[in-house]
Amino acid sequence: MAEMLEDGPSEWASRIPLLLEATDRDDPAAAEAHYLLAQLAETYGDPELAAEHLNLLWDRFPDQARRSDVPERLVDVCRQRLEMLDREGRTADHVAFFTACWRPELDLLSADPELLQRTATLLAELGLPAEGLALQLRAIAVHTRLGHDDPAALAALTRLYVQTGRSTEALQTLDYTEALPQRLPVVEFLVAEAEARHALGDTAGALRAWSLAEAEGAPAARRAQGMIQAEQGRCREAALLLQDAGDDEARLTRGRCLLALGRDQEAREILPTEGPDPFVLQDASWLLGVIAARSG
Repeated sequence: MAEMLEDGPSEWASRIPLLLEATDRDDPAAAEAHYLLAQLAETYGDPELAAEHLNLLWDRFPDQARRSDVPERLVDVCRQRLEMLDREGRTADHVAFFTACWRPELDLLSADPELLQRTATLLAELGLPAEGLALQLRAIAVHTRLGHDDPAALAALTRLYVQTGRSTEALQTLDYTEALPQRLPVVEFLVAEAEARHALGDTAGALRAWSLAEAEGAPAARRAQGMIQAEQGRCREAALLLQDAGDDEARLTRGRCLLALGRDQEAREILPTEGPDPFVLQDASWLLGVIAARSG
């Protein structure tokens, strides 16, 4: 395949059928063919295909791949494509490409766990918090290998522990984070603590943390306190705290509390009648029916 170097890039495309044929062999020529196809894919702007051939090379010829620059090239291909997908807001494509491109062995080569952390967050956003937690733990392992603790990464780990029902580990992680010389921003720490304590059933501790977070300017703190107060049946406090919350779930909760307080007209005015969540709309419709029945 040295003739490709002699021909130059302008002739490379014509060699693709020969290279693909060579990948079917079981000798070093197949490894070279995968490598050259990956180069061609990068040249023609196809990082998915480049990653595919680099990973195939690694799978079929692991010793040869590790002795070459394949790992470093694979890291670069993955990073460039993932950063682009992230900029474009293509969450599902980001997660799919990460799964296809990034192999666990690359964790040991990466000096920046940001790609792992970002993908972990996106997995949770897609409703896969357990998978996100597993990936975030790998990111924490990279931080440990590099010899430093990252408070932001530990905060992300705390949130994933909460989302997967492991609130005891969440609070343990927060205790560890609080003892670090490099501190988390106060608001971020308090929000993580409030979420963890609420998930553990520590209502008083959650409300205390949310109250402190509100004093520090956390935008979601009043809403969170209102939702917890409503859960506890404290509708007078909940109705006040949720007064400025604009999302449908908060409006439904406030409407339910206003109805319990006998403030039917106010409840009618704020209960959602349209929106993306059919369950919220179903509950709101039922409450509006109750109000209609009361008014005769």
